[in-house]
Amino acid sequence: MELNNIACRDRAHGIAYSQFGQCNPQVGEPDCIVKAPRPFQFSTGRKDCVPNTSDKRVDAPYKTYREEAHPDAGGNGTDTLNYMKQRFSFNVRESVAIMGAHTLGALHIRVSHHKYVWLAMSGTLWNNGYYRNMASKADWFYPVTDALPNGTSFTANMVASNCKGLGDINGARPAARWRVNANAELPPDPQWPPCAGDPGNIKYRLNGCRGGPVQWIQEKLVCPCFDGRNKWWRSNASDFDGKGPMCRPGDVESCKPGSMQWAFVKGVDETMLNSDFGLYRNFSVINGMPIDGGACPGLKVGLDWKEQARADQCPLNTIRDPPSDKPSYRIVEEYADSNAAWLNDFFPTFEKMLSNGYSASALSSMPMPATSCLNVRPYSCALTTPAPATAAPVSPAPAAPASTCGGTGGGASCSFPFTYKGMQYTSCTTTDSPSEPWCMTSASQYGFCNCAF
Repeated sequence: MELNNIACRDRAHGIAYSQFGQCNPQVGEPDCIVKAPRPFQFSTGRKDCVPNTSDKRVDAPYKTYREEAHPDAGGNGTDTLNYMKQRFSFNVRESVAIMGAHTLGALHIRVSHHKYVWLAMSGTLWNNGYYRNMASKADWFYPVTDALPNGTSFTANMVASNCKGLGDINGARPAARWRVNANAELPPDPQWPPCAGDPGNIKYRLNGCRGGPVQWIQEKLVCPCFDGRNKWWRSNASDFDGKGPMCRPGDVESCKPGSMQWAFVKGVDETMLNSDFGLYRNFSVINGMPIDGGACPGLKVGLDWKEQARADQCPLNTIRDPPSDKPSYRIVEEYADSNAAWLNDFFPTFEKMLSNGYSASALSSMPMPATSCLNVRPYSCALTTPAPATAAPVSPAPAAPASTCGGTGGGASCSFPFTYKGMQYTSCTTTDSPSEPWCMTSASQYGFCNCAF
C-alpha cells in the first residue's frame, strides 16, 4: 500500500511520480491513494500438514503425499466460484474480493506455462487495478521502455517527473478491451472441438488447433506515435500505410485523427486467466479452452481472429450468492470504482481464508504490527511499532509544520516527538529517505515535510 501511495503522490502542481520503476495509472485521481480499513488480524497455530503415519513414504513430519486441492486456472467463472464455495465457504462477493490479490506479482511460465502480468509497470502496488483492468476502465497505457519523453520513468531509483502514460487522440486515458489468445506452449488437447478448414490456414492453427494455455489479453486504443522498445517516433507517412503523417513529431501526448490503434504492452502483456476473467464475462470452456458456443456463441480463440476474439461479445456473469447481493460482474465493477469498497471486503475475506477449517479458539490472533517502507528501497520495510527507546531524553517537542504532504498521513501535522527504529526525533528527519525529510503524523502514519515544490 505504501509503495502505491508513493507512486500516487501529488505535488503542488499536480505531477505525481514513482522512484521504484512503478506507476499507478490512476495518478491524479481521488481514488489513487489506498488506506487499510483497520489492522489486519493475523492468525497462527494451524497444523495442516499432519503426517500420514500409515504411508511408509512419509519419513518426516513436513512431508505428505496427499494430493493438493487447487483451483483450475483454465476454468470459467462458474468453476472459480464453485471452488471457492466448496473449499472456503465463500459467497460470490468473498470470491471476487480474494481474487484481487492478483493485483500483485506476475505469472511464471516455467511453473504453469502461463506468462505475462496482471498489471504492467505496477505489479508491486497494492490497489484495485486488477478490477479496473477486468472491467475495461480507462487507465494510462505504459509501454515497455525506460522512460517516456513526457518525463515518466520506469527505471528503479530514478525519480520521474510524472507517471502519465500514453493516451488517446486527446491525450486522455484510453479506452480498453479484451481478446482471447492461445499461447501454443502446450500441445492441443484432443478433447477440444475439431477445427474446420485447411490446416495450412493461419486461422485454423490459431482457433484452438494450436496448444494452450489460454489467456485473455488487454489492449488499449492509443496513439502509436512512440515505440517504447525501440525509442523512435512514428511521424512519417510510411508508418501508416500511405495515410499521411498522423503523429506530431516529438509529441507523445496526442495524435492526429485516424491514427489511434489497439495495442498491448509487448512482452509484459496485461492478462487475465479464464479463472479471473470468468468473474466478469460468461463463457463456456472445454479443458481450459473457451469455445464457440455455450454461454458465448461466436467466440474465437486467437488474436488473428481479430473482432471474433473480443470479450465484449460474451454476456456478463450474473451469478448471485446470496440472491440478495449484487451479481458477480457488478461486484467487479464496484471494486473497480473504489479501493475502499474492495479493501473493506478483502480484509475479512483473507482472514476467513487463513482460518479456514479451524475454530476461533484453536488459533491465536493478533493485529499485525504497522509497517512502513517510507521512501527507501522497495521491499525494505521496517516495523513502525518501535523497539524500546535507547536514546537520551529529548527536549519538549517543537511546533509541528502546519501540514505534511504525500506519504500515508493524509496531510496531517507532524506528531513530535516520534520514535523510529528505537530513536526519538523532535524534528523532520531524512533517515531512510535521503532526498526528502519526513515525520510521523501518528503511531502508524507518516508524511513528507517539504511541501513547497
